[in-house]
Amino acid sequence: MINGPEENGHYKGRPSNKSFLYEIVANKRNGLDVDKFDYFARDFHHLGIKNSFDHNRYITFARVLEVDGQWQICTRDKEVPNIYEMFHMRSSLHRKAYQHKTNKVTELMIRDALLKADKTYKISEAIGDMEKYTELTDGIFEKILYSTEEELKDAREILQNIHSRKLYRCLGETKLTDELATKKKDDFEIIKEKWKSELAAMPTYKDEERLSESHFEIIVTTFDFGKKEKNPMDNLNVYNKFDNKKGFKVPREQVSQFLLPHKFSEKWISVYCTSLDENTQRVAQRNFYEWCQRNNLNLSPRPPQLQKDDPQPKRPPQLQQVKRQTKVFNDPIHGHMEFDPILVKIIDTPQFQRLRYIKQLGGAYFVYPGASHSRFEHSLGVAHLAGLFLKALQKDQPEIIDDKDILCVQIAGLCHNLGHGPFSDVFDRIFFKKHNPDLDWKKSQELCFRRICQMMTRLSLKKLSKGLTMNRRHQKAARKRRSTSSTT
Repeated sequence: MINGPEENGHYKGRPSNKSFLYEIVANKRNGLDVDKFDYFARDFHHLGIKNSFDHNRYITFARVLEVDGQWQICTRDKEVPNIYEMFHMRSSLHRKAYQHKTNKVTELMIRDALLKADKTYKISEAIGDMEKYTELTDGIFEKILYSTEEELKDAREILQNIHSRKLYRCLGETKLTDELATKKKDDFEIIKEKWKSELAAMPTYKDEERLSESHFEIIVTTFDFGKKEKNPMDNLNVYNKFDNKKGFKVPREQVSQFLLPHKFSEKWISVYCTSLDENTQRVAQRNFYEWCQRNNLNLSPRPPQLQKDDPQPKRPPQLQQVKRQTKVFNDPIHGHMEFDPILVKIIDTPQFQRLRYIKQLGGAYFVYPGASHSRFEHSLGVAHLAGLFLKALQKDQPEIIDDKDILCVQIAGLCHNLGHGPFSDVFDRIFFKKHNPDLDWKKSQELCFRRICQMMTRLSLKKLSKGLTMNRRHQKAARKRRSTSSTT
């Protein structure tokens, strides 16, 4: 029921009149199954992206009908637009999340870290030992990150770079031509090695070091409706309200042209530079653009031509890095949350990143499977709401609240959970109470403050330190202003 029918079309384990059972969990016929329904709803929610597909309607109108001698799951004809919307949302989900360039960069870096740690932890050998394999989880990330062995130094540094967002650079993305898009998967492995050689062999300017193939990583991404170049709706049968016992296919001419794409599959390539050196990234970026021009791969906007005899060529305008003043996080609860650069520096510290691995509700996720959110996202949400709250007050009473007040309170909201131990309150209130009944669990608040000081010392955030030390002065001045205002 997971692998679908055999090569001869027969379903193993059940008679032919039960063939529809194989379309529930993993529907190989048209891709409409509960696996997709659940990860759609769950992933969209946690990604903070709106999901316009309603799987409950599909389930409500589903019926089992015999079509061409096979029992299949059919739905009402009026649900066709809703199902087309689902396939559009699937493609959108891949573009916005699963195949997003920053997500792929992170995956590449995790891959490289695991490869470097394989000699120590024998990760690749776990597939042959089920006991070891069952112990292999995402926790390997923290195991490498907090390791002390010298042989894990390179792997540990890669994961630390992920935390501080020192990522490989995405040089660009471009859609493949129809001729290249029809190549088989095995052919692409050979083609990608050829492309890497061409990128590394691009001519360099004076005083520039020639790049090697190891500086480039190429990913070929396919966007489709789940059936490669085919339309999965061609395999869906529907019924109408006048005859709910007869299944039929909706003619293509009866489907709105706003729903039907011209093609159901397209391939894109993303090229990345695996070096963190800015000069190497600059050369790799230029090589990529010139390589695209040579291979007639479209880029928008097209960069200006570079003169070969220019010893120090200027970077094209679109290659100039734009210094972002703020960082935007996409949260499933609050949507877009925008943070000041000082807050981002705190977020990038190991002390704060640690909160990713501490559950908000302690052991509750063993009872409620969805209660897996962390102190990390909670702290971001508190800082965001603190900013919204104070900005709302500032709008009506600007004389008593300034921007430094808002920043200081946001920092407090951001750092208020730093003192929590494993499993949150289990560690603070239960473990410590059992270990030492005389120990006050509120000591964790002091630990929180000490960690803030360590972070400020490590990062030399003079502005941050100044803001914290002046907070009391601002409060005193605000009270004085309020007193003067009320007297007047």
